[in-house]
Amino acid sequence: MDFATGFNIEFASGLKGPVPYRIELTSPVGPSTEGGKQAMQHIRLVPQDGSSSMVIGSWSQVAKSVDIRTIHHLRDLHAMRFKGAPFPLDPAAYQDLVLRLRVFFMSRDHTVVMLDVATPSMAPQAPASGSVSGSVVAVVVVVAMMIAAVAGALAMR
Repeated sequence: MDFATGFNIEFASGLKGPVPYRIELTSPVGPSTEGGKQAMQHIRLVPQDGSSSMVIGSWSQVAKSVDIRTIHHLRDLHAMRFKGAPFPLDPAAYQDLVLRLRVFFMSRDHTVVMLDVATPSMAPQAPASGSVSGSVVAVVVVVAMMIAAVAGALAMR
């Protein structure tokens, strides 16, 4: 039995909540992945009502690691994708699922990384037109201080 099949059997009970979900680790397809050894496989929630699936993480067989998205990360992604639609997951049920996922992967000597979003928008914010970013100002200040120090040292000679 391959890893994805074992995972899917372990999590066959699904995720309960306003919308019931089937929990699935995708299987790699095609010869380019050497039978899955080089594939990044996704952990996703597949709603039983036929609506859109939600990717909640990814697993790397080679690195023996799994990335799992926090509820905050999923809310941010859902808000960006569905523009104001209600978030379909029960937070307590999702936290229980995350705990089960962590136990499952850690018991198989995998590294578990939780992915979270620090800001409401995942898109990088560009500086306003005509403004100078703080890092550019900091570099200019440091260079100016270095020039002043060299000039002062030369004046003392």
